Amino acid sequence: MISDSLGEFLIGQAASEVVGCERVCRHLVAARDLASGDAVFTEHPLVVAKPDTSSDPKLQLNEVEAVALKLLDLLGSGTAEERGAELLEGTPMSGGAGEFWRKVAGRGQGKQRATEEQCAKALGITTTNAHGTCDGSMALFLMGSMMEHSCAPNACVDFAPAAERHAMTLRMLAPVAKGERITISYVVEYQPTAMRQSRLKKQHGFVCECQRCTSMPEKARAFQYACPVCAEDGCLCSPANPAASCRDLQCDDCGTVFTLSDAQWKELIKAEICPVICESCTSVLHPYHHKLVSMYKQNMKSVPLGAQSELYCQFADARSRLTGRSVVDQWVGEYLEKAADIFAKLDDKESATEKYAAALECYCALFGAGSTQVSRVHAKQKRCSS
Repeated sequence: MISDSLGEFLIGQAASEVVGCERVCRHLVAARDLASGDAVFTEHPLVVAKPDTSSDPKLQLNEVEAVALKLLDLLGSGTAEERGAELLEGTPMSGGAGEFWRKVAGRGQGKQRATEEQCAKALGITTTNAHGTCDGSMALFLMGSMMEHSCAPNACVDFAPAAERHAMTLRMLAPVAKGERITISYVVEYQPTAMRQSRLKKQHGFVCECQRCTSMPEKARAFQYACPVCAEDGCLCSPANPAASCRDLQCDDCGTVFTLSDAQWKELIKAEICPVICESCTSVLHPYHHKLVSMYKQNMKSVPLGAQSELYCQFADARSRLTGRSVVDQWVGEYLEKAADIFAKLDDKESATEKYAAALECYCALFGAGSTQVSRVHAKQKRCSS
């Protein structure tokens, strides 16, 4: 039934297939061997919506509610979109469903017939499966709702503009063999395990058991610490594993794992939980620490242009360190392109040219030489050299 409905929305042939198992209801596996940068499928959405900013505050809908409302519109329509939506799964949202039901009551079409139970189901499906697009809209996809989560995903999604119907493309970040699962991240990746787990449990109702959550070094928690082997005070170190009880740091430079005393560990935790970013914190937290990365991103507009360019380069380096990918990564490319844009504004043509070239390498590897991303950067390079 799923395969019958997919043809209504897929553009071309998919290089994946939907399967089921006892532990995970549905997920995608590669239908053939896939390489980094391969496009797995491109799909049009079932529904797409933006927040409803009605003049009456009581009727305003956030992006999740706006998409859920579109789902309710499909009730009884007999359309391909309704048939596709019937195949989606999600945990019914009891909290907020009554308020949502009251907001949409009497708003025409399927909404007039919607029960509170149907509202809860629509909210659950949207919360579990919706994707944010490139223009602030949120959309639901059929194939795009079948992908399993991993905090160290082997694939990512990108979106076409509204003029191209918000089409979503799934692209490989790493090679997989035929039959292996294809995964994306449901949450922001540059967060420590505790934060990712909390968001996944709250929004998707499960506890992630991927390798990054169980055994990999906690690289989003980056500290400046004296490695006993390197004998330097400012070594870049992270917890050797994500366990809350972990007191071991691993040095990036030499790979040495060393154990901290409770007092030494408390010093690190004190810096992490400090409500402000102060000198004592920054003497312990490395610039790659998620707390500092988040703070810099939120306050970028208040940072001088010269410092902004360096921060974007720093974000690219931190992202590469986290994922182990320096090329096939959309975010690395975007950070490098933004850094290059600022260097160009500052008339530092040499640095701009260098960063545009690095961004192009990322975009070519992930999107292909004929992509809009590559064309955009080529045009900027040309302007920069003129």
